[in-house]
Amino acid sequence: MAMKKTTVRRAVYIVSAVLVFGAMLYIFINSAMDAEQSGAQSGWITQVLSKIFLPADPSREEMAKLESVLRTLGHFSEFMFLGLVTAILISFLIQCDPKKWYGYACGWIFCIIYALTDEWHQMFVPGRAAEWKDVLTDSFGSLTGILIIATIFLTFVRKRFYQKSISESDSSDQENGETGEAAPDAGPQDSETTDSNG
Repeated sequence: MAMKKTTVRRAVYIVSAVLVFGAMLYIFINSAMDAEQSGAQSGWITQVLSKIFLPADPSREEMAKLESVLRTLGHFSEFMFLGLVTAILISFLIQCDPKKWYGYACGWIFCIIYALTDEWHQMFVPGRAAEWKDVLTDSFGSLTGILIIATIFLTFVRKRFYQKSISESDSSDQENGETGEAAPDAGPQDSETTDSNG
């Protein structure tokens, strides 16, 4: 039974780590596109959404604003997903222990560092540039993902999967405490027995 739990836990770690790596790779590939490729990718999405949210004959200004909003949402959603999968991995590593909340803080720092390196990467891509507002958007996106997962795991998953092991640990500690308290009582009884025999 213990071996089965270990195998499942190891599988969860591997899957979570693969998802984190996949999210990072997806972000890297998008950032590696030059201005023309990136514009073509966001351009068709802008065209589709303009028919829904803009007037029948939108101006260039309106189209530019919509594209800017879409790019911001793209940055936010990419890093929110990275924050989600990073927090899932951390949740299993810390076994949903609220006392180890700093694990989530480390996960957020990791996402911020990756956001900085992502913008630095874009400085070497033709037609692309690094922008601080993108770093802020990425940071808030990853924070949102981490907070969502932390709330779910610490509120629901912890009670469902870890409460039993926590209860068993507490009862084991109580038993050890009772055993420790009973041990000193044996000393006086032994000494009284020795005195009576003497």
